Amino acid sequence: LVGITAGADTVGEGSAIVIGVIAGVLVVFSILFFDKIRVDDPVGAISVHGICGIWGTLAVALFSDAATIVGQAVGIAMVCAFAFVFSFVVFLILIAAMSLCCIRCCGCDC
Repeated sequence: LVGITAGADTVGEGSAIVIGVIAGVLVVFSILFFDKIRVDDPVGAISVHGICGIWGTLAVALFSDAATIVGQAVGIAMVCAFAFVFSFVVFLILIAAMSLCCIRCCGCDC
């Protein structure tokens, strides 16, 4: 489902099946890979939404005339960069807030 979401309005039924089958294979190998490198992803969200989402976005260019592979790759890179920067900033804010909370509560510097 995640694999075909990006191109649901631009690809035919046969192409949608091919995209879905490839996404189904990708998710299995992706989960095995992330388990092997010991990434903590108990529900497989990285594999399903990350890997299959990237595949589905690239598949729009491969299975329809609605986009180019370069345009889709640039879009993927921009979304990944935004997600990384946003998450990093939120992480820094949480670390600062937790440190301030700890100092206020117990006076320690943890």
